[in-house]
Amino acid sequence: NYVSGLKTLHFMFNLPFPEYNTLLVKLTFKGLDKTMMHVPHRADPITVELLTRLYTQLNFFLVDHVVLWFLFLFMFFLFAHKSQFMCNSCADDHQLKLVKRGHVMVQGSCLHVKFLWTKTRQSGGDPLVVPLVPIPGSILCPVLAYFRMLEVVPAPVTSPVFVLPPRRVLVYY
Repeated sequence: NYVSGLKTLHFMFNLPFPEYNTLLVKLTFKGLDKTMMHVPHRADPITVELLTRLYTQLNFFLVDHVVLWFLFLFMFFLFAHKSQFMCNSCADDHQLKLVKRGHVMVQGSCLHVKFLWTKTRQSGGDPLVVPLVPIPGSILCPVLAYFRMLEVVPAPVTSPVFVLPPRRVLVYY
């Protein structure tokens, strides 16, 4: 893009511009490729330490924070993708692939989460069922966070697992 802009400026002022296939231009492009190499920035991994720090920043009197905390734990312990729980719009046909409240089943002290669609199982078939086990006494217990979320945001079994009420609500305990 920059070279094309320079070429346009040269033509506008009737100045000569070297052809792209000349040795000097090819060597210049090679040098620019090496010095301006794109290095993608990868996000830092989510760790137990990061989740613990995040926990201290949340206000659990806010419904949004209760729901987000469970979302963080759910996705962390299940190695889940955003696309399995959220869509870009309500009209998105992807909603059929979302994990719904009815897909989270309580069995004993564990939760069993049924995924109808995953990145590696796109054609359907048998659902993938993944257990979430409790971590007694830990702030990182996904089972406790799930039941707390159900208390503050009741929803039908056909709704997505993570829903927020239309307005901010305070939770009183």
